[in-house]
Amino acid sequence: MRNLGQALPRMDSRESQRGYSRQWETKRRIPQRQTSSSHLSVRTESSNATSQGQGQSSPVLLVGALQTELDSPTRNMSAIDSYIVKIYAACLESRKEAAKFVTAGLVPVLIHILKTRAANGLGVEIVLITLGTIAHDSISSNIIWRTNTTITLIELAKSPVSEISVLSIWCLNQICRSAEIAQGLIKSSDIVSVLQNWIATGDMHLASMAVYCVGTLIQNDNIAEFFAAVDMVPLLVGHLRKMTENPQPNADHISAGLFGIARMSRSIKLAKSLTKAGCVELISHHLNKSTDPDILNWSARAVGCLMRPNSSDMARALLDAGVARGLARLPTVLHSENLQALGSLGFTVQRFSCAEWSGKIRQFLVDAGVVDSLLAALRTAAEEPCHDVQIELALAICLLGDVGGSAIRKELVNAGAITILKDIGNRNPEVAKAADLAKASIVGNIWSRNTASAKTTMMHNWNGGCPEYHPPCPVHMQVL
Repeated sequence: MRNLGQALPRMDSRESQRGYSRQWETKRRIPQRQTSSSHLSVRTESSNATSQGQGQSSPVLLVGALQTELDSPTRNMSAIDSYIVKIYAACLESRKEAAKFVTAGLVPVLIHILKTRAANGLGVEIVLITLGTIAHDSISSNIIWRTNTTITLIELAKSPVSEISVLSIWCLNQICRSAEIAQGLIKSSDIVSVLQNWIATGDMHLASMAVYCVGTLIQNDNIAEFFAAVDMVPLLVGHLRKMTENPQPNADHISAGLFGIARMSRSIKLAKSLTKAGCVELISHHLNKSTDPDILNWSARAVGCLMRPNSSDMARALLDAGVARGLARLPTVLHSENLQALGSLGFTVQRFSCAEWSGKIRQFLVDAGVVDSLLAALRTAAEEPCHDVQIELALAICLLGDVGGSAIRKELVNAGAITILKDIGNRNPEVAKAADLAKASIVGNIWSRNTASAKTTMMHNWNGGCPEYHPPCPVHMQVL
């Protein structure tokens, strides 16, 4: 294995360290949910003036100024940092603004600075934070990938400096937005062993970011099977157990474990391995006890991801662990601004319906109040512009109406399901399609019910089931 100094370019002599004083500091991200605009705080008079005039500098001009300073014979690291801070603050405003900097050619410039500074680690954090911030789509991530910058990031991920290593893993997470990049990273580097090491031995922040990265790397079934072959399953479940048993639990760290398990469960075989490692009891615990919207979202999603068609044994194991009660409580503990967990509720009910719809399972869900909660969730979602959540809930009702029997169809009608479905169907074409299928499965004849159920099953996301998630930057940057 190459040393950092051998693997990366050495510090350019022109970028002198003489007189270099950081104009910024970093600190761990506070676990509470924040908006991105709170990540940067400007405190000095000169910085405030810069911030006020920031809107007058176009991305092209800022990137050009940064490039000019890099080309200067008297390259000044502090001046370079000041330009990067301005760019970072602008990119935080919106993804559209970040895209303008990508178009202006910022990515190659940041990559050059990163490779230059990585040799001695001086001033690396500010570059990593900015690089990860602009790697928000497939265009920027492909540019970073095709310039072999990931080699530098993986070497930096091995750094004993916690902030550098966690930021490097976060950048790798941001870059991995396709199966091509994920497979390339795994085949051409030792990223898997690096992530395994940090999950097993890193502090909570570092281990959780490594788990998020593992989940993001799982872009297809082959990668999931590969991770299972290198003993990633016990590491993921062990991480969730460790975070669950922590005397001071952190919602972000627990969510990372749940997300990793949901992404890993892409087949009946993998679901059984995860269950054998002890994930079901942990997921059920959080689903029944937590009030954090992210934990509830990922735990509900993980329940659904553990099931596949004709996986009756898994469905019964989940119900025996008490997940039905946890699913039923979701509408009562979520606020209107945090409704993604309701989408996961709909997704999971669909999976239960396809796993096995026996009398026992139906009775479990009815007794736990899942059917009532599904309608309550749809009423709540109908008041908000969350079309993806409305679609998932409508499709869940569709499957309930078909395979649930006449008793549940009558219950759905009496509870006003048709009125709610008509209401949400008037707001969006895609929602209307799902709502029409649900209405057909409730009040239609046997042929229309079967047709609606078949279409719903075809519309369901069987390719994994857990959406990608790119966590926010784990470190705040503050200008001094």
